[in-house]
Amino acid sequence: MEAAGHHLAFTKEGMLTSYARNSSIQLADLGCSSGGMPTARSPPPMEVQLFLNDPPGNDFNSIFLSLRGFYEKHEAFERSRSPVPLLRGWNAGSFHGRLFPTGAYTYELQDPLKAQPERGMVLNKGNIYISEESPPSVVQAYTRQFRSDFSSFLRCRSVETVPGGRMVLTIAVRTSLDPIQECSVLIWILLSRVLRDLVQEAYIQEENFNSFNLPFYAPLPIEVEQEIHKEGSFSIDCIKLFDVELKSVQEHAKQSTGIFITNMTRAMVQPLLVTHFGGDIIEVLFSNYNKLVEKEVSISKSKLKTLAVSLVRNS
Repeated sequence: MEAAGHHLAFTKEGMLTSYARNSSIQLADLGCSSGGMPTARSPPPMEVQLFLNDPPGNDFNSIFLSLRGFYEKHEAFERSRSPVPLLRGWNAGSFHGRLFPTGAYTYELQDPLKAQPERGMVLNKGNIYISEESPPSVVQAYTRQFRSDFSSFLRCRSVETVPGGRMVLTIAVRTSLDPIQECSVLIWILLSRVLRDLVQEAYIQEENFNSFNLPFYAPLPIEVEQEIHKEGSFSIDCIKLFDVELKSVQEHAKQSTGIFITNMTRAMVQPLLVTHFGGDIIEVLFSNYNKLVEKEVSISKSKLKTLAVSLVRNS
């Protein structure tokens, strides 16, 4: 894996040992619906089984549409070598719960403030995420929810992964102790501003707005490591922190800042917004959001902190 000039290295001997023990290898891409089809450039000489997963409300169309081109490239590659059967399957559902059979490799995203509904509505009133106005208890609630969710995720994957099996995670993180100081928070501040405007314009009710809290948390890298060690099913083989420059990604996508950030945000949160507010507001919401992003010059200079972690299933 390569990003922003950094490489996430795998232990070659460990990978070859895993290949030698089996006549097939099972791979799973969790959260696949945004972006292109994941592909192996140099598949091993064995049967490859690739399982793709994302929540059922997300758009799988781009994945399906990329199949034809991928198979054409794969078949051309295989004509020069011994055939490698490549089998693909789709599994729609939340990766915070069980997805696959034991040894092959319900739960929903939780509102961090839902555990205390009476207080939750006033605890973070006027915001959909951690903000400068949020009391310390809001940050604490988000931290607790992350620990619970991530531990559950690791526990489920440990049952589905054979001993010695490998898992690679890429996690949006922060490096500042204060979550508000991270530039990535700006995309949620702008989204909150648009929703407040829709309250004023009577598109949505104020009570409905105040009861919505984004189930997203960017942990510190040390928090990720601590939960992995605490849960105990996996060992860290390699860990790398790198920057993703929004400007370079945007230029690669050949889109304006507003369109790129809007599409990225929409891919992440539209199913949540539709569930909570209904689908009627979506187009006007993201049209207004796009206009706000275009005016925010600093957002194109932002760098998103990403943590890549290679894990090995303990025996």
